[in-house]
Amino acid sequence: AVNTQENKAREAALAKKGADDQKEALQRRQDRALLDAFSNPQEIDLKRKRDVALIESTMETLRSNLKNRDDRYAYTRSRADQFVKSQRPVPAAIKEELDHISNERTQTQRSLVQRQEEIVALNQKYDDMKKRYAELTGANR
Repeated sequence: AVNTQENKAREAALAKKGADDQKEALQRRQDRALLDAFSNPQEIDLKRKRDVALIESTMETLRSNLKNRDDRYAYTRSRADQFVKSQRPVPAAIKEELDHISNERTQTQRSLVQRQEEIVALNQKYDDMKKRYAELTGANR
């Protein structure tokens, strides 16, 4: 039983060492790619700015879509209200359109939230890159 436990412990240690070696090799590749991609921290900031600008552009389009949906909803709602005022049933097509617009609006709002989360994650990624770049270049000087 002691031999079996020793073998299991040895196998676990070897597996851990293998995983650690893989992790170190991956880190070396990532570090090399970082140093190859950027020659100074300002380039990292420029890349961040471009990437964030792309997402912000998408967000601007989403906001415009949201406004259009709000306008369409208001128009369709006013049509439905005209039926109610004249004490006639609101046609199913108008009800369906209101539901459809409402669903589209919800999706657009979700997309806006997702894009905002992407910007937060992107900023964290670039902060980490700058920190690692500083560590690597500070060690090389």
